[in-house]
Amino acid sequence: MARLSEILGGILKDVTQSRVTADLQSRELYEVYRTHPLLARMPIPRVTVREMTLKLRFAIAEHDDPDYDKLDLTEAARRWTEHLRATVLPRVYGQATSKGRPLPPSVVARLGETLSASAGTLGLAKALRGDVAAIVAASAKLVASTRSRAPTRDRRGLPSVAALRSMAAKEVQREAAAFVPLLRRELAAAVDPDLRILVRDADLADVDESRVQEITLTLASDDIQLIAPATETAGKEGAERAG
Repeated sequence: MARLSEILGGILKDVTQSRVTADLQSRELYEVYRTHPLLARMPIPRVTVREMTLKLRFAIAEHDDPDYDKLDLTEAARRWTEHLRATVLPRVYGQATSKGRPLPPSVVARLGETLSASAGTLGLAKALRGDVAAIVAASAKLVASTRSRAPTRDRRGLPSVAALRSMAAKEVQREAAAFVPLLRRELAAAVDPDLRILVRDADLADVDESRVQEITLTLASDDIQLIAPATETAGKEGAERAG
């Protein structure tokens, strides 16, 4: 297993090194042509590579899950709470009418402010490890707790806390199904930002073909030459001396 940055960096390093190798070979050929009685009459061979294209087959290796209990999930919890405020809370109170009327948007907005102020980590660590029920239970409880902060005239007609919690749980379940995997990928990338890939034939042989990807690298730089232009005249000079 290797990092993608290591593979690409190694390719660029080798391309750069090839210019050095070409220059050293040019020097050797120059000396051979200069001192040989017959070759001195001939032009020195020249090969120029202006562009090269490489195809790299690889598969992305799975990230190891970080220890979520040791990560600071404060910012993640804030984002989740804001998500609840923008999505779940309006839906729940849109269904939970008071005296047959939905709560005014201004009231729902004020309840959302209290929601943001009272949030903890909401079982995010457990959810990231696969226990989504933890975040559903904690978040539904948090949403239902806003009932006590509704104006008295509106609160009297609302469903019970238990009923609100049940309604919120269904909405939270739906939102968590998309939010938690996204957060998991973000945290994994933050802990190990370099993309790890499999490139060896032996490793790719054990990978499902649907996971194997291919990228084409086109490298263009200064000419990589076997015999630099400055030494190309060596043959002519040698020929003139021999003549």
